[in-house]
Amino acid sequence: MGLGRSRELIQKTIDNSTYCFGVYQGTEQVGFARVVSDLATFGFLADVFILSDYRGRGLGKWMLQTIINHPELANMKRLTLFTRTPDFYYDAGFEIFVPTNEIEFMERKVL
Repeated sequence: MGLGRSRELIQKTIDNSTYCFGVYQGTEQVGFARVVSDLATFGFLADVFILSDYRGRGLGKWMLQTIINHPELANMKRLTLFTRTPDFYYDAGFEIFVPTNEIEFMERKVL
């Protein structure tokens, strides 16, 4: 399972998320992301991935824009995430909030 997580743990994270998003090629799931949120001011974006064979096709950017533009998430004051790939998120308006050496804490503010 993903990142060494058991199927049970993955299911629990999905069950306790506010929204889950999937990207499919036919019937095969090739991407995923989830948001935990109060649906008013704050959301946390987690477990964002596109399978390596499908990267470089714009699917990740499309999924990220779909999440950002979701009617219940679009006007939140802050969407945050932890990432090892901050360059992917800059174009979507995310900025590094707390610089670190390995994993960046980023946020996207809506004023």
